[in-house]
Amino acid sequence: IRGSVLYCLVKEKCFSPPHWWFLDMAIQKKGLWLFSSVPDDDSHLYPYERNLRTIIDFSILRNIRVVLTTQPHSLQPNIRFGSHIPHMTQCNKILRKLGRDYGDKIVFVDLDKLMTGKMEPVFIDVGHMKSDGIQFKARVIGEAILSDFKNRTKPSPEKTAVPS
Repeated sequence: IRGSVLYCLVKEKCFSPPHWWFLDMAIQKKGLWLFSSVPDDDSHLYPYERNLRTIIDFSILRNIRVVLTTQPHSLQPNIRFGSHIPHMTQCNKILRKLGRDYGDKIVFVDLDKLMTGKMEPVFIDVGHMKSDGIQFKARVIGEAILSDFKNRTKPSPEKTAVPS
């Protein structure tokens, strides 16, 4: 029965893994885009949000401090990979939502707000940067981590009170 055309057809249509399951779909090939147009709503990014929430939740349970950042990008329409701008905007919207939802449980840095549209000369393509852009990101993220560390390690008032 496994050799019959009917069996093979049913197996292929009903029980085969989705096309994205295989490694060759994870490798970007020249001329192959993962998306040709971005839907207006961000419902197609539910797996992205769910996966980030899972990573953050497990990290918090293990006392691992999460640093979450948005992705800054160029706004030049003619820049290489410029068609990704709407998708990056939607991803940043989700990242900001996660930053609000988790609050002080994570370190959130909105690099998109700081850089997008304000630092165009640092971009090589829509999302990759020259060294001065990378240095700026590193400085801002480092300052956020240090600030968070200082705030979390301040002695509490009840421990510093002098007994009378």
